[in-house]
Amino acid sequence: MTKKYEIILVEDTPEDAELIQRSFKKLGANGHVKWFNNGKDSLEYIQATAKDNKPRILVLDYKMPGLSGKDVLERVRANEDTRPLPVIMFSSSNQIKDIEACYALGANSYVVKPSDFKEFDAIVSSMSSYWLELNETPHAG
Repeated sequence: MTKKYEIILVEDTPEDAELIQRSFKKLGANGHVKWFNNGKDSLEYIQATAKDNKPRILVLDYKMPGLSGKDVLERVRANEDTRPLPVIMFSSSNQIKDIEACYALGANSYVVKPSDFKEFDAIVSSMSSYWLELNETPHAG
């Protein structure tokens, strides 16, 4: 029996969030996508449930108003309970300084969002295949 898992998605653009959720669902990801449209709410949820809830992955948009994806990443890595959580930065920014900053803070991956829907779907499919099927995490029971 395959265990269900949680994917945390932090994306402030509803259209992008919908596409990502639809792509995960279409791929048959055996989990629930919990969507937050801002960094503050996602971080509060992650920290409040860190001891009992071990999400499979955290997909973070980089540029968001208020608490950015970079800020969330920094705080996730600073917390012993959330540090092992695989974090995928999924952003429209392809600026080297943004990519380097995220890796310096401990991002596991940085993916630039494509503008084409088919490419978008293919990228989410690749992310899903690797991070949800192939990759083993410390809490992947």
